[in-house]
Amino acid sequence: MSSKSSEKLFEKAAFGYRTEEVDRYIEQMNAQIRSLEAEKADLVGKMKILAEKINEYRQDESNLKDALLGAQKMGNAIVSEAKAKADRMVSDAKSRSERMLLDAQRASDEAVGNIRAQVEHEKLTMAKMQKEVSDFKAKLLSLYKVHLNALNSLPDMEEEYEALYNARVRSAYAQPEMPAPEQPVQESPQAAEPVQTEQPQAAAPQPMEPADTAPKQPEPPAPQTEKGPAHGLSPEESTTVRFDKASKAAPAPKEQEPPIPTVNRPAHKLSFEEKFGDLKFGKNNPGR
Repeated sequence: MSSKSSEKLFEKAAFGYRTEEVDRYIEQMNAQIRSLEAEKADLVGKMKILAEKINEYRQDESNLKDALLGAQKMGNAIVSEAKAKADRMVSDAKSRSERMLLDAQRASDEAVGNIRAQVEHEKLTMAKMQKEVSDFKAKLLSLYKVHLNALNSLPDMEEEYEALYNARVRSAYAQPEMPAPEQPVQESPQAAEPVQTEQPQAAAPQPMEPADTAPKQPEPPAPQTEKGPAHGLSPEESTTVRFDKASKAAPAPKEQEPPIPTVNRPAHKLSFEEKFGDLKFGKNNPGR
């Protein structure tokens, strides 16, 4: 444009502008135009660069947008997957906890049932044992009463025992004596030396041993000498009479008749300790 302005020719006219001033002005305009053209070219170059940058930015923006969308999609997928996994874990935990609670409740109910059954069994066993103990105590007390009644009934037999014993002794002494053949006297370990003649003394009544349930009627003893049972008595009727100070002696002279031994009841009623001695039974047992 500056070349065109410089090539522009003006025609001369009368009373017109000065040519020098016009040329100078045109020169200034050309210089200004050249400067503006250079600035324009520079700005156009910069504009191209900026347009390219804008295109690059637009491409990057698209890439970033795609990346952001991908990241967002991935984040959404991760969040949804995590949420689903969390839901599954919570559901599994709830079901497992409920199952554990049911198992624990069932085990506790079973344990409580077993304990209650055991308690009932122990109660029944205890009641049965108490009944057995009560029955045993009642049976034992009944047996004690029977024994005590039996022992208390023993003194009532003293008169019968005394009369039977005296009758047998009198019948034995009332029979005539028969001469017995002489036999050699054998010394026993207990009586090796002869002793002096002594008359037999009356035997004192010995305490009778208590039976299990009822007392048995004892056979009355009969006097016995060194050579054998009394004359006229059978082996069933002859019994042994214990003497406190009896010893073996020679036969008494025929003209001396030994007194008939008799048994007399004691003047007073014998007590439990006098009759049965150290027998431990009932109230007399210190261990009870």
